[in-house]
Amino acid sequence: MVGLMQTTDSSCMAPLTDRSQTCLALAAAARLASDFARGMVPGTATTMPGVIVGDALQLMALAREVLHRAITLELAAGTTWGDLETEFGDETVRTEWAASRAQPESAAAAAAVRALLVGGDPAAEALARAAQLDEWSCRHREDGDLDDGVCPVTSSLERMDTTAELAHLARLEGRLGHVSQSL
Repeated sequence: MVGLMQTTDSSCMAPLTDRSQTCLALAAAARLASDFARGMVPGTATTMPGVIVGDALQLMALAREVLHRAITLELAAGTTWGDLETEFGDETVRTEWAASRAQPESAAAAAAVRALLVGGDPAAEALARAAQLDEWSCRHREDGDLDDGVCPVTSSLERMDTTAELAHLARLEGRLGHVSQSL
């Protein structure tokens, strides 16, 4: 795979690999859950009845999304269900995964097709999200945390090589053909 080039012009660069898109989705989900949890820290009991429990239930839903993204990344990296079940001792992970698989099309694929239809640049949008996550991660780093540099998210992303990019474009072309037939 091709590493990210040190340029802000993504128009000449290949899209991110599926693994990098998955890492980016995991980082975004974790950020959302973290920010939501931080908002609950005051824990004031002067709110309307049920609000704190409602917030806790929302946090659980956000945590399930983080788990879904983590499982997706693990499976993409070659971890097997057997490895996960051995590590966690039961089918909890598989049960959570099955419950979250109700989406017919991945968000990344839908965004890529939508961007092609309206002329956007999915690679530039992904890099912008990664830069926001880099800034957020550095801003929230505390003493004792791993110092993984000023670009902890962006530095782990990879671009598709030429062959993978051509296959990706062929898949998108097929999706566009399907979308245009339904219009």
